[in-house]
Amino acid sequence: MNDIYKTPESSLEKNNIVTGYDFELYTIPAIALATFFGTILAGGLLLAINFRKLGKEDAARKALIYSAIAMVGVFIIAFLIPEDIPGPNIIFTIIQLFAMIQIAKKLQAEDIKIHIDNGGLIASNWKAFGLSLVVLTGVMAILFAVVMLFM
Repeated sequence: MNDIYKTPESSLEKNNIVTGYDFELYTIPAIALATFFGTILAGGLLLAINFRKLGKEDAARKALIYSAIAMVGVFIIAFLIPEDIPGPNIIFTIIQLFAMIQIAKKLQAEDIKIHIDNGGLIASNWKAFGLSLVVLTGVMAILFAVVMLFM
């Protein structure tokens, strides 16, 4: 078996064989859902949660840092575009969504597949949606504070 599932809180080991998959992972569609409703930061949070459950602490930390940087970058670009330039605002969401789906597939699709194939649990999409709303609320509060600061 793969060593990635040897986490102390979730697996039972006997002779270097993982015998339990009692932890939940978020699927690629759940990560996409969180990204759509809660910005790329919410998608990055779910990536980080998955990485942490797989015992990849460094990757979890990087997922959070890079998604936060990407979110700030998107907002800076959105604020710098003059209002008189026509274009749908949804383009920023679509770009974030497409990017996060590709990143999640590249970094976690195989681990998620192995997890599911071995009877691992899948986290609820409702849970992903709820986390995305929490992230969105925090992001909006920060944006509101920044806007009020510069007015």
